[in-house]
Amino acid sequence: MKKEDYFKYRVQGGDIYVLPEEIFDELFNELVSLQQENQELKDQLEQSIAVSDTNSELAESYYNENQKLKGSLQTHEILLRANVEENQRLKEQQKEFIEWLIKESQEVIRDAGYHQRICEDILDKYKEITGSDK
Repeated sequence: MKKEDYFKYRVQGGDIYVLPEEIFDELFNELVSLQQENQELKDQLEQSIAVSDTNSELAESYYNENQKLKGSLQTHEILLRANVEENQRLKEQQKEFIEWLIKESQEVIRDAGYHQRICEDILDKYKEITGSDK
């Protein structure tokens, strides 16, 4: 019904309407139905807000965790570079030591080869430990 359709139930000269019971029941039931629908929509809105809040909290938590991981990654990269540099330095030291042992083992000294034999033993043991053939 339109608003104009209810004018016929208006009491002369006032804002009071006298409705037949079936129309009142129809309007009342529609009002109850609208109130229920309104409550359902409010509940859905509250759930959506709660989900949105949860998503915001999760997003913030993930962002913070990501920042921590970035920091850890940078630290690990720095340590890795330092380890690579240290590894290179140690390889150079090993190479120098092996070259020195080879040179020492080739020198002939008055001790009738004893010095040479010690150097060769040290060199063999060093190669065994480091797994080096050079």
